[in-house]
Amino acid sequence: MVQRAGGIGERRGTSPRRDPHFKARATLRRSRLHPPLTILGLSVQHPRLVGLTRCGAAPEDRLEYGARHGPAPGVQSVSRQERVVVQPGEGHATWFLGHLFVQKVAAEDTGGAYCVLEHLVAPLPAIGAPPHAHHREDEAWYILEGQLEFVIEGRPVQAGPGSLVIARKGQVHSFNNPGPGPARCLVMLWPAGFERFFFELGQPADRHTLPPTPPGPPDMGRMLEAAARYALEFSP
Repeated sequence: MVQRAGGIGERRGTSPRRDPHFKARATLRRSRLHPPLTILGLSVQHPRLVGLTRCGAAPEDRLEYGARHGPAPGVQSVSRQERVVVQPGEGHATWFLGHLFVQKVAAEDTGGAYCVLEHLVAPLPAIGAPPHAHHREDEAWYILEGQLEFVIEGRPVQAGPGSLVIARKGQVHSFNNPGPGPARCLVMLWPAGFERFFFELGQPADRHTLPPTPPGPPDMGRMLEAAARYALEFSP
């Protein structure tokens, strides 16, 4: 039998779970390893951000969140057999970070296979989307009007009407509208469910236009909490 210092089977020090300062020291070490990110022009250091920027949401939160949580807030579920066409001007709309999103095809319409949104993208200085990656779904944009400038895994991409741009799961991507006017595109995500992110954080839109100027910066704490649940990772 091996005898440890201080007696047989005795452990040195205090168990991390019983150490009242363990959590604080661990948080400090993580903050040194992972400095704050700049998201939407704001410097952010958030307790959830450390895990988020490494692995996204917990596995149980990544699975079937569209099916588990039901339709987006304010959206009435319509069965796949009932919906055969979405007419111009139809679709639940939300204003999010200075942009307009209109839900054309929801998770409930496709059994969770995919979703389609119409996105009216405000021109610079509004930010289209900061660098980020989806850890659950692939994403594609079909440009209808205007021009969008993407960066996919560090590769610049110019996209005009008729262009289709794809970012695969896990690829860091961002985009902006150089202007001078709004751009319009269809956004497709597969599997479905992430469309709920926009409706959860956005404001109901009473018309299909760009929103009024926001009164202040977004609530980054709320956004990061939602991002963790939807397996969305922001990047520097």
